[in-house]
Amino acid sequence: MIDPITGNERRIARITYNSKGWIEPSGREGKSKSKDAYEGKHGMGHEEWLFDFSKIIRGYNYGFIESIYKNQGAYAGKTFDIYLFTLNHSDKVKYWIAVIRNCYILTQEEIDAITPTYNKPTWRREREEQLNELGLLTAATQHGLDVFFPVVRFKKEDVQFFDPPIPITDTYINNLNRYQLFKWDGSIKFVENLQSGFQFKPSTPNNPLSKVIKGKYEPRSKEVQQLHKEISVALYNEIADKYGKDNIGCDVPTGQGTFIDMVRKNGNDYVFYEIKTYNDLRKNIREAFGQLMEYAFWKLDKQVKEIIIVTDQKPSNDSMTYMKYLRENFNVPIFYQRLDLNTNRLSATF
Repeated sequence: MIDPITGNERRIARITYNSKGWIEPSGREGKSKSKDAYEGKHGMGHEEWLFDFSKIIRGYNYGFIESIYKNQGAYAGKTFDIYLFTLNHSDKVKYWIAVIRNCYILTQEEIDAITPTYNKPTWRREREEQLNELGLLTAATQHGLDVFFPVVRFKKEDVQFFDPPIPITDTYINNLNRYQLFKWDGSIKFVENLQSGFQFKPSTPNNPLSKVIKGKYEPRSKEVQQLHKEISVALYNEIADKYGKDNIGCDVPTGQGTFIDMVRKNGNDYVFYEIKTYNDLRKNIREAFGQLMEYAFWKLDKQVKEIIIVTDQKPSNDSMTYMKYLRENFNVPIFYQRLDLNTNRLSATF
């Protein structure tokens, strides 16, 4: 089936279970117990780094998807919109986790060209350390890293995460158990429901979806700490240069047991900055908004002029409309800034 928005063919792929946002391995929890499965034997899969956006190469994220690797030659050079699902073996429920639009399948020549960069020593050591912390670094997993290579590339802004993951009740998807690149079945209404916007429908707590949502899967989204540090340094350098170092404070205590990432003194007023590096734009805004509101207004013992969310992600039209709506209708002085990792410069606030 062709997506009417991108013009790409829709495909479906299962990926290994992960509770850390597919930024790094998350351990044996939720993995298959079958010794016939790679993840059952080793407690990990190579897809666990799929959304590690701290390793962008010339504007693209490169990654491994088992369903494509198994038949890479048949898909090489093609572009799909790939809807990803996972199976949590702890609760035996499948979940939609994300869609990668404009996902390009690498040719063998492209794989050979990019692999040395993708597996450079510093990144390789980082993956080994992550496995070692989980007790999963063995001779077999080290060998797996020796031959580790990406099979797809895509841009960060072309990924839409479903946060929280959406339990799958569709019969067609629940019958898909193998790691293959499946075609989109015409009976699936999942995408159309997502794109149709808010729709109220009467229902009761006993409907099937409600029962599944109350399952055991509680994904723990994870921030990219190295990226957080990069943004902190760039933010500090820019605003300190503009407003003076004496007017900038980092990790400022609120007096309530929490810390504000950065504070700028503006006469008798203050500007609070909260940096977020989750993979999902909405997740960043949602988490930072709650924290900033608490930091600024839980105790009215300071004059806060602005609260600013800082991430590395391009703002979407919806996010800009949302910020403007909060300012104009609720008088919340909230703004957004983006650090462009290519130029290491911050955008203007909006």
